[in-house]
Amino acid sequence: MHDYCSSKRIEERKEIQEFVGVGQEKLLKHCPTSWLSSCSCIVRLIKQYDAIKSDLGSHKNVEKPRSKVQILYAILHDPTTLA
Repeated sequence: MHDYCSSKRIEERKEIQEFVGVGQEKLLKHCPTSWLSSCSCIVRLIKQYDAIKSDLGSHKNVEKPRSKVQILYAILHDPTTLA
C-alpha cells in the first residue's frame, strides 16, 4: 500500500483540510475512458489546492531530490500552475 493511502496520512490530510478551511473531501481519480470525469476531478483539485500544497509540504520525501513528492511540491508552488 502506498504511503499516501495509510490511515496516518489520511488523518493528517483531514487535519490539514480542517486547518486550511476546506471541506474534507477525497481527491477524485480521473478515468481516462470517460472524459466527463475530468471536470469533477479538476473542480475538486482546485477546491483542495491549498490543502494539497500543505499536505505535500509535510511529506517525508519532500526534501528528497527528484522524488515525485518534491517535483509535485515545486509544481504546486509555481504561481502559474493554478492559472
